Amino acid sequence: MKRIKAKPDRIVFQMAVVEKRLLEEALDLYPLIPAHYAKLNRSSDTPALREAQQLLDEALDEQRRENRRRLAAFLRDAHRFLPAPDGFLFTLNQPELEWLLAVLNDIRVGSWLRLGSPETASGDAIVRTPQTEPFIRAMDLSGYFLTVLLGTAL
Repeated sequence: MKRIKAKPDRIVFQMAVVEKRLLEEALDLYPLIPAHYAKLNRSSDTPALREAQQLLDEALDEQRRENRRRLAAFLRDAHRFLPAPDGFLFTLNQPELEWLLAVLNDIRVGSWLRLGSPETASGDAIVRTPQTEPFIRAMDLSGYFLTVLLGTAL
């Protein structure tokens, strides 16, 4: 996937058929950050904090539902992926780019969390098993698309 046009109101990417399929595969996993993961305070538990935490959880649940609905519409949009000789032309405006980055980040971070938040800085590879493979793949795919999209600017 490579950027081929950047205009003030949109950015256009050339995308291979397999890249479109891989993007759809990654986006189908949203959301991966576990519900109730975000905590206002991990060390105190007062009635006011419990109420505030409940409000946060409800707001995040609503955001996840809205993002799922928006993802479905995003992928169905007939003008989003236009056929091209070598695959597709994939078009985004600035708000869509920022939203897609947030969704892909959820998939990447959520995959890492589901893998047990491994520390791989020491060089130890994550052990590949049938249980870990889907999350390793999701982490890799979302990381690829995040890198490409973050390398662009409107």
